[in-house]
Amino acid sequence: SRLGRKCMDGRGVIPGYLLGRNTWRSGVQDLVDTVLVKHVTGGNSSLGLKSYDQGRKSFQGTGRHVIWFDEEPPMDVYSEALIRTATVNGITMLTFTPLEGYSEVVMSFLPADQRPML
Repeated sequence: SRLGRKCMDGRGVIPGYLLGRNTWRSGVQDLVDTVLVKHVTGGNSSLGLKSYDQGRKSFQGTGRHVIWFDEEPPMDVYSEALIRTATVNGITMLTFTPLEGYSEVVMSFLPADQRPML
């Protein structure tokens, strides 16, 4: 942090010069809630961060152009994300190692006739 204030330093995926105003999640130290990111059009895009413990309801109510899961989500959260992206013709991305094996989410990507009998 600069001068004792919380801040993001821009050394991640999004360069610092593209980062705008952000809000911090209340009740959790140093966890960003939303970030404005400068868009090529000259406007801003809003980037929201969530944790699975916030549950399915935290995704309700608004369309999202992109949702990216970096860990396997619970099926109810994944289903809600699909609905949020479908309303705006967006995409849902998942990049996780299936540590739980053939979970409900993993099996949803397999054709019904190729799913193992559990």
